[in-house]
Amino acid sequence: MRARLDLLHAAGLPWAHIAERAQMSEHGVRLIRYGEYDSVRKLTAQCILTIPIPGRFAGTGYVSAVGTVRRLHALAAIGWSFDALAKMMGTHRNVLLSTLKRERVLARRAREIAELFTRLHLTPGPSERARRHASANRWPVPFAWDEDSIDDPSVAADLGGKSTWMQEYEDYQWVHGDDKQIAEAMSIRLDSLKTQLRRKGQAA
Repeated sequence: MRARLDLLHAAGLPWAHIAERAQMSEHGVRLIRYGEYDSVRKLTAQCILTIPIPGRFAGTGYVSAVGTVRRLHALAAIGWSFDALAKMMGTHRNVLLSTLKRERVLARRAREIAELFTRLHLTPGPSERARRHASANRWPVPFAWDEDSIDDPSVAADLGGKSTWMQEYEDYQWVHGDDKQIAEAMSIRLDSLKTQLRRKGQAA
């Protein structure tokens, strides 16, 4: 449940709104979030898991910078310098460097960088210097991230170990009967879910 709560909050939902949708007090939601409860009632789990996640970077306000920073790091890891990325976006590299240090960014900026990531993540960039810098800082490459969870602050890059994605999957497995229902509840494609399960060695 903690992973789901983090995802909802990172998408811009206030704790008070999450609590209302989960039919709980805000204090109760925070207790779950910070691990004060060893278990969660099935009805509570169902309420939390059915809260829809807002559309990616919707609106004109601020959103969590987690996914934006990860995308910039990943593009640098395959050779795209911040100079080159900034030029494609029609801005200055200092804007991107500043973005890397922020906890929240404008939704508009997050959308621009997500679109750039989608366009470039399969294409190696020309900058060996960017690659070396990313390697020195241990920034994961694009393939270490799943597009369905790159914005989730509770999910780590897939470097071969078990990520918290499995924890969320197991939460849904407890409530739903099969992988098709779980994929729908997690708002991802069934083939994406099966791919992740194969990565984790959990495929049936």
